Amino acid sequence: MMNETPTDLYNLDIGESTCIEHISPFTVGPFRVSLIPEYKEARLSLPKQEQREEWIDDQGKKRARIASGELGGWNITATASLFDAPEKSFLAYKELEDNGVWDLCEVLTFLTGRRVSCEPYLTDFHVGQLGYLGTPVLETTEFIAHASTAWNSRHEFESQGLGYALFAYNEGLAQNNLHIMTYLFNLSLEILMKANKTETGSVLSTELKNMLKEKTSEIILTLDLCEELREALNGKLRNAIDEGPSTAVSRLKNLLRTIGVIEAKPNTEVSNRVQFINRVRNLLIHTGKVPNLKGHTQDESERITGAIVTGIVPNICRISLATQLGYDPNDHRKLRQFHQELCVFFEHGTWREWNFSQDFSDWFYEDVE
Repeated sequence: MMNETPTDLYNLDIGESTCIEHISPFTVGPFRVSLIPEYKEARLSLPKQEQREEWIDDQGKKRARIASGELGGWNITATASLFDAPEKSFLAYKELEDNGVWDLCEVLTFLTGRRVSCEPYLTDFHVGQLGYLGTPVLETTEFIAHASTAWNSRHEFESQGLGYALFAYNEGLAQNNLHIMTYLFNLSLEILMKANKTETGSVLSTELKNMLKEKTSEIILTLDLCEELREALNGKLRNAIDEGPSTAVSRLKNLLRTIGVIEAKPNTEVSNRVQFINRVRNLLIHTGKVPNLKGHTQDESERITGAIVTGIVPNICRISLATQLGYDPNDHRKLRQFHQELCVFFEHGTWREWNFSQDFSDWFYEDVE
């Protein structure tokens, strides 16, 4: 039995369960996590997202009620005690000798959809960002039973360079601003696509890459350029060689194949949707502007773009991250639902019962190229 002082966990939210005594404590790796006795009261002080409730009244009229959101702040809702040998954290920008509490908070954040933190890391996250609440990956009962799965997978996860993919995704959940969310979710997606090893197109061998780099450097030396331009051009071309002949669209297709969202050889319509998603996310990142879509008003274009960068892209990240952390979407209801949403969209062009335009190849005006 370890005698370490328990670590206070801030904003761990496992829902409104009325049977807390049957849930707490639970284990995550070497930690025993216990909800505080005042958990139900503390949970009431957590940030709340604006919620819209709709229903049909007795006269058949549609009614709606909006509950305003509350920003809230940091609140202790649980503690974590070591009952086994402490470990390092591997999922930060460097290894941390903190008994693993950074990794514990990252895992809990991913699984619950709400930023979880502890001392001394509270200042790393702006409390003002906590007004937006993400989506839990697992049901409460599944979370309690399977939280250690992610912990036990983190060594292999980080060996693939995926630590920052998880961090970027988790931080994206905590944002209210469309552009900041877009950048963070796309950073996560780019890391996941680059780490995906199931390339189906032409892949350059290390030997061929090294040969191409040598020949490129030799050619650049013959050019009438100043040293600064030579170095810049050489670096740019060497990076292009390292990237290989695959495009962003092909890398996205490969990732979608890996997580079982599209077929090995998708038809033209599916391929067009993959290309469309890639173009929209890139346009918003590189221009800072919502693309102007043919046949749609500006409001509709904003809604479509929002659905892509805050719905479809993070869903791809969520499924890929969960898979890499040891979760099979078929075994967990929420993950199965997220996976099915992606399959329906890429196969039929329908996102959460909203049917996008069928002609994805002709959606942009010329002025956005």
